[in-house]
Amino acid sequence: MAERLKNVKSLTDDDLMDEDAGAARSKMAAESKARKKADAEALAKKNAELEQRLKNVQAVTDDDVMDEAAGAARATMAAESNERKAKEAAELAKENAEKRERLDNVQSKTDDGDG
Repeated sequence: MAERLKNVKSLTDDDLMDEDAGAARSKMAAESKARKKADAEALAKKNAELEQRLKNVQAVTDDDVMDEAAGAARATMAAESNERKAKEAAELAKENAEKRERLDNVQSKTDDGDG
């Protein structure tokens, strides 16, 4: 019995490749593969052209404000601000020096012996 089961063969032909349907399937698969390859090549070419166009783009907008009246006003205001900051820093340093000198000259009202 085991020998008989071992030698059993299927009677159903499930191999399509030996029939017209199999040949048509192979042909359609090859056509699909070629079409996808052509589409990919066309897309790569289009992307390369667009990338080249992007590299060659020149700015049309004038973003340099320093050559206009606003730029001149900005430069003037910046100079005035720097002068004001320097003046304020000098005044603060002077006030700090005066306060430091006052603190250095402070003497205690009581003598507790520690200095």
